[in-house]
Parts: sequence; structure tokens; C-alpha cells
Amino acid sequence: MNETRLNHIEERLRLVENKLNSSLSALNLVGSDMVGSAEHNPLAGGLEKTVASHGIGWAIKQMEDGLLVRRSGWKSKGEWLGIQVPDYRAKMSKAYVYISVVDGSVVPWMCSQANLLATDWELA
Repeated sequence: MNETRLNHIEERLRLVENKLNSSLSALNLVGSDMVGSAEHNPLAGGLEKTVASHGIGWAIKQMEDGLLVRRSGWKSKGEWLGIQVPDYRAKMSKAYVYISVVDGSVVPWMCSQANLLATDWELA
């Protein structure tokens, strides 16, 4: 692959990443470990709960940093999420989140309302 094409692909990836970060920032989903935590989220138990927990923003940041995440509330302990950023060999043109299910299969993942509001995200 020629250098010009590779530079073009890298620039597109930077644009996608910036757009994703801007969108998540607008939704207040990144930049704080406390987003979705119990002390800031009445859905997670209100102010009486003092143990810091991790919301979806924290999980996204970990995946952007190359780590894998899961929810402690998931019954299947072998499931985890990662983020795939396309490279020059990829057929996909945009980043996406995938899940590895118990049998080892890896498939694209869609976030449910329960997962979006959950505060039990952890490293896999």
C-alpha cells in the first residue's frame, strides 16, 4: 500500500475518533470516572451509596486505551467487550464495539438501556 493511501486512512481514523469523542463529550459520557456512579446517579442507588462505581463512559475510555471490559452483573463470566478500530486491511471503515461471548465467538455489540445506565463496569 502506498504511503499516500496510508496517510489518508490514518487521517480518516483521526477524524472518526475526534467525531466520536466530541459526540460522547456532548453526552457527558467520557472524561470522568464518576459518570454513572452511584453518588451522581439516582438510578444506581442514590447518595447513600458511597462506593465509587464505573459507568459506560469509563468503560468506553478503557476500550479506547486498548483494554477489555465487562459488567460484573453479567451472568456469563466469559463475556467481555473491546473496541475495533479499522486499519488499512479492514473491510469496516468505522470503529465499533464487539463482544466475545462464552463460546469464544466475537460479534458486533449493541448497547441496551440497562448496559448504558449500569454502574458495574470493570476490566475483563
